Amino acid sequence: MPLSEIVEQHVTAVKEAINYLRYGYPHLPYAEQCRGSNFRWGSGQATRFIAQRTIEAIPADQRSRVVVMLPWRAGLAFVDAYKAWGVTRFIHVNSKRNEHTLATMVDFECGSVGPDDIVVIADPALGTGNTFRDAIVRLLAKGVLPWNIWINAVVAANTGIDNILGAFPFTKILVGAIDPTLNAHGMIEPGLGDYGDKYFHGMTVQEKLALAASLNLDFESELRLIARLCSM
Repeated sequence: MPLSEIVEQHVTAVKEAINYLRYGYPHLPYAEQCRGSNFRWGSGQATRFIAQRTIEAIPADQRSRVVVMLPWRAGLAFVDAYKAWGVTRFIHVNSKRNEHTLATMVDFECGSVGPDDIVVIADPALGTGNTFRDAIVRLLAKGVLPWNIWINAVVAANTGIDNILGAFPFTKILVGAIDPTLNAHGMIEPGLGDYGDKYFHGMTVQEKLALAASLNLDFESELRLIARLCSM
């Protein structure tokens, strides 16, 4: 099969998955929008193709050097997609956005990375770009080379992409869809709504505990993640 046809199949599949995730947003009441187990299924479809395209773009002899950085909570949606490609190294960052200033606040980070690693920062929504910029600064401080940094998102706004490339032009960005604008609250329009809220909606405590246990975190980090997931 020609490469152009393979690429088109990927693009079509991602579009279909994102349209599925958009169901009901923003016009229907929240209870009627895609969320919970349905949202997790659609998210899995989208992240799987995004991860695949990213891995395929990295030379085969370098793929063992891939590390994935996951800003909590929503970044965890990319875990299974990268595990399926044999990625076993993850950096976890407990990040939140100040809703008044839109600045990123980080109070915890775990995982190691070095100058030889290729790092994918995976967070489903690239809005203002501030969370990704904060992550890039952290990686550069650890010695990661600028051209070895990738960004993955399910949906992104042009504003965020321009924000990142203006400061870090060597960064590689691969996203599922680009939406044109941000609203006054820094949310992507039309976007998907709050990805983390929709992704974890209806997930039982047992499922959250199982997710935390599957990440091979140290005891303190696992407790922090459980506290973050169960505080919803």
